[in-house]
Amino acid sequence: MANPLRTSHPSTPILTPPAPARVISTPAPTFVPTKAIAHWTALAVGGAFLLIALVGFALPEFMGTHLSAVHNWIHLISGAAAIAIGLNAQASTARRFCFGFGAAYGLLGLAGFAFGQPGILRMGEVWMEESQVLRVIPGVFELGMNDHILHALLAIVLLAGATACWIASLKAKETKRSVIELPDESRRIAD
Repeated sequence: MANPLRTSHPSTPILTPPAPARVISTPAPTFVPTKAIAHWTALAVGGAFLLIALVGFALPEFMGTHLSAVHNWIHLISGAAAIAIGLNAQASTARRFCFGFGAAYGLLGLAGFAFGQPGILRMGEVWMEESQVLRVIPGVFELGMNDHILHALLAIVLLAGATACWIASLKAKETKRSVIELPDESRRIAD
């Protein structure tokens, strides 16, 4: 049987099959969570705020803090806002929320340490002497040492969540950029 790719005439070129297409290697897919770290941080902080506010209405001296009605309402509103951001916002909005709230609570904690003065605070039905009293609204909204410590810790958690989210977004942009900016030679499918 004759070769179908050859012709009988010697001047006719030999037909050869096309070269196989080159496979372009792509990076392995990575797990991309539907929620950013800032979302989870906002949800956790929001849940803690709501819990502390509800407990604070029943036990104003909970954990040695000074949970007045104003303080509890601030926690309720902050908690509801944090949960709404954690559930519904874009990652960049959640990150900004965590940065903003983290900075605010950090400044509040630092203000308590820097400007707090010795004084007496009411914790429920008990009056206590404190070394660092910050009177935001005297007689209504006053913070003691435990409040300052908790506010500083809260700031660290919020700022860490926002920073981790920011770093993850930078890495995602870098990965996206490296996949898109392939050299022209590797974009060709066939020779």
